[in-house]
Formats: sequence, structure tokens, C-alpha cells
Amino acid sequence: MRFLKDLLSESGRVSMMRLMSLLSLLASIAIAIIGLNKPIVDYSGLSLLCGAFLSAAFGGKIAQKSIEAKGIKVQESSDTIDKPL
Repeated sequence: MRFLKDLLSESGRVSMMRLMSLLSLLASIAIAIIGLNKPIVDYSGLSLLCGAFLSAAFGGKIAQKSIEAKGIKVQESSDTIDKPL
């Protein structure tokens, strides 16, 4: 129960983005393993499906980091403007 509260809170150590990225990565690995164990392997379809899950796993995290970095830069620049000389 505490894990779920930490997961959904803004200030918790647990990050929802990390959890979703991890789940997308694990889903991609599972799809790849299942797809490669089929008698007839469709490599193009399998690679597209795994690529979709991998791009969701890493693309979301990259987007989050870039937004956080831009937010920090905006705060730093507004702090320097507000200070009297």
C-alpha cells in the first residue's frame, strides 16, 4: 500500500515514469522471446512491435528529462532577473 502511495505522490522517491519505462522494456523483451520461439518467425513484424515498446520505454523518459532540464533553466534565469543589483 505504501508503495502505491509513493508511486502516485509528487514528492515520492518512486517515479511513475521509471515504472512505466521498465514495464515497456520488459514487455518488449517478452514479445521478442515469444516471437522468436514461434515455428515461423516474422522478423519485420516482430522488430516493429518490439521497436514500438522500446521507443515508448526510452522516448518517454527522454522527453521527461528534457522538460525537467528546461524547467530548471527557466527557474535559474528568473532567479537572476528578480535579484536587485
